[in-house]
Amino acid sequence: MNEGFKKYYSDGFKKSIKVFKEEKSNFLKFYLLKFAGLFGKLIIFLNPFFALANIRLASDIKDHEKMYLFRSFRKASGVKAYLSALLSSLLKGLLWLGGVLMIALITGILFGLGYLLDVAINNPDYIILYGIIFAIPGAVALLVYLVLYPIYLAPTYYFIDSYVEAGASKALEYSYSTMKKEGKGTEFLLSFIPALIIILYLGVFGGGAALLFSIGEVISTIIAIVVILIGVVGLIILLPIFVLAGTIGKVSLYKDIQCVDDPNLMFSEGEEYSELKESVTREEALISLFEENKEESI
Repeated sequence: MNEGFKKYYSDGFKKSIKVFKEEKSNFLKFYLLKFAGLFGKLIIFLNPFFALANIRLASDIKDHEKMYLFRSFRKASGVKAYLSALLSSLLKGLLWLGGVLMIALITGILFGLGYLLDVAINNPDYIILYGIIFAIPGAVALLVYLVLYPIYLAPTYYFIDSYVEAGASKALEYSYSTMKKEGKGTEFLLSFIPALIIILYLGVFGGGAALLFSIGEVISTIIAIVVILIGVVGLIILLPIFVLAGTIGKVSLYKDIQCVDDPNLMFSEGEEYSELKESVTREEALISLFEENKEESI
């Protein structure tokens, strides 16, 4: 098992459980955000808004073990962050589409070469087979591209949230540089494993209920209904924990491996915590000043 995945997911899992255990209303906050986000995905201008909010929510849980639903939208509602997120979403979509079209074109050319080769050797029985064989490398390349592309650009919203002044192009550049260096396997597993767990969970309860229904007896039908109810309740409880654990793990991963080469960009943890740090720093400075004066008087 990937050591990075074990570290980041286990840490995220512990924090996720703690947040939901300490405040049960966090389950409601989670589902409100996710269902609102589903509608946001249907509207291109709202999707970046919710994407940034998800990152900020996970960052707050990671750093402060608190879930702030409305506060997570504060930075996302900033003009600079929102426009950067929106532009980066458009660029990512266009780059993805360009890559798919390029690979599809190459695959089509390879298929045509295989077809022409078969025509040249006058073997009509395998005329389609040759084209398919020649097109296999293109199909494999497309599959690899569809898997790797979102992984390389996965930290984009994290960089926009953490470095607001970076802008869309810099966030994409930092995302690519960071994932190119390391963390691709961990990023993939942090998305894949939680989804696999949920799918297996649904498969077990759904398959068990279907099997009981297939028996056709009254008692088995009642048991099947009970199994479904238990499964639904369990899913409502477990889904937020597993999903949020993966998101927290990703934020921790991005922070540890981030590749930012601009010393003028300052890491931002949110207005509230920046103000808190400044007040603490001022207090420490005053204390040290009084201590120095005290030593001088002695």
